[in-house]
Amino acid sequence: AFDTSNYRFTVPSGKAGKYFVQWSIHIGGIGDNNTQRMHSKLLKNGATLIYGLNQDLTSDADAINHNTAHSSGIVDLAVGDYLTVQGLQHFQNVSSGRFMGGSDATTRFCGFKLL
Repeated sequence: AFDTSNYRFTVPSGKAGKYFVQWSIHIGGIGDNNTQRMHSKLLKNGATLIYGLNQDLTSDADAINHNTAHSSGIVDLAVGDYLTVQGLQHFQNVSSGRFMGGSDATTRFCGFKLL
């Protein structure tokens, strides 16, 4: 039920119910002496449903390639509902953020129906 052309999980016919979902967003290479904040969220039918972990990160030697924000939750879904995950990265002293992408970003999404 996950469509890689639009990166959505859509509830199939006959599969409505409660679902456990989990996501994580990893970015690397934030640069020396730079501080950032990561935001993640789960959207249901395009509207924010759960805000994920907001993480303040620095570029010290141990953390520079290990920046991950993650969260999980239980959601009620009807047939045809769809879920997406978004992440946003803000840098210190920069007026706007950027949506994460490219070779330095990895997003994982998983879930299962609860019985």
